[in-house]
Amino acid sequence: MKIMATVSKAVRRGWVTAIPLFLSSWTALGALTELRLDNGATAFPEDAQYEPAMAVNPTDPNNAISAALDLLDANSADPGAAAIYTTLNGGSTWQRQTLKWGAFGLFTISDEVAAFGPKPNGAGGFSYANGARAYLAALVLGGGGFVGYFLTHSDDKGVTWSDPVQVDTTDYPVALNDKPWLTADQNPASPYFGSVYATWTLFSWGFNGTHGKQFGPTANFAPQPIVISRSTDGGLTFSRPKRLSPAYNTTYGGQVQFYGRQFSSVTTSPDGSVYVFWEDTINKQGVVLGVRSTDGGASFTRPFFLGFAHDPPYPYVGGFPLYPGAAFRAPNAPSSTVDPTSGNIFVVWTDYDPIIGHEGLTVVRSTDKEATWTTQTGAGQPARRHLLPAVDAGNDKA
Repeated sequence: MKIMATVSKAVRRGWVTAIPLFLSSWTALGALTELRLDNGATAFPEDAQYEPAMAVNPTDPNNAISAALDLLDANSADPGAAAIYTTLNGGSTWQRQTLKWGAFGLFTISDEVAAFGPKPNGAGGFSYANGARAYLAALVLGGGGFVGYFLTHSDDKGVTWSDPVQVDTTDYPVALNDKPWLTADQNPASPYFGSVYATWTLFSWGFNGTHGKQFGPTANFAPQPIVISRSTDGGLTFSRPKRLSPAYNTTYGGQVQFYGRQFSSVTTSPDGSVYVFWEDTINKQGVVLGVRSTDGGASFTRPFFLGFAHDPPYPYVGGFPLYPGAAFRAPNAPSSTVDPTSGNIFVVWTDYDPIIGHEGLTVVRSTDKEATWTTQTGAGQPARRHLLPAVDAGNDKA
């Protein structure tokens, strides 16, 4: 029984709030088994599990890791709010553990991200000869109130994990590192095989009066660029963050939108190119932009336009549109992938259609390394709402 390599964005990026965590695995084509990863608690908030992520081992399809914001141990003497679930038998059983970094003055809080890549070979390179390295990252609350981006790795299929490594840096004014994403170059033929790429939104505004700088009369005017950092030593150290987008704050749609440039998605192609896509704003209109690197993330192109991302007319709570009658956000967060054989690029996001009165999907594809794009709007089921999509590709099918 093998774990599904593609799961819904609600599982991969996780904005569904306070529900039991379920995972699905297949036993035969079209036959799904639903497994509930209950943490054993019976009362809120300890029983809450949300913001999950998932990754499958490329060298062992029976091994997968999932992570979620799990509040079982959040109020314990040794607290932690990020839990890891590991399976070694194709999803039949799962083992749970909490990331507890109190000894480092850190408390895991949210936005978990999972990925696999090759293991370092001890000679400055990488290899799958001894299996794969699992990576798990999360936002972490540290001393003084800063919210940082930290990563841990496992070389035994998720059974044990390393001490935390800081992905972002604190040698410049920053209040919040938010909405992280993570990938590793898995292609042995790539010149950057094994490199790990981490992206996120960096907020530089006053935070509890101690961190960051406030530009303008309120925090609404603070910079918020998309940034990237890379690791070439298996996640032991990371480069200084590189800005990929403009930094000006974004507001549009008549809403006070603190998070108009968000939800970065990073992926790599067979030739080692790195692509990053995100939601942004141009002339008060939501759009999806992207950049490309051909030198392993050392430099990137200027942002290029993929398409519009119309926001739904929902009330904004905490800077995001909140789905009516529910407790989850409904952003236009893009998801991206590159076909590992052809190199064709696929990006998908939610786009609100005012004519039909609900969300549809926009899917774009490039077969020439982002020189041109083919766009399909209104993908999916016309009579259904489409929220938080995810995309994966293989054999030039997505």
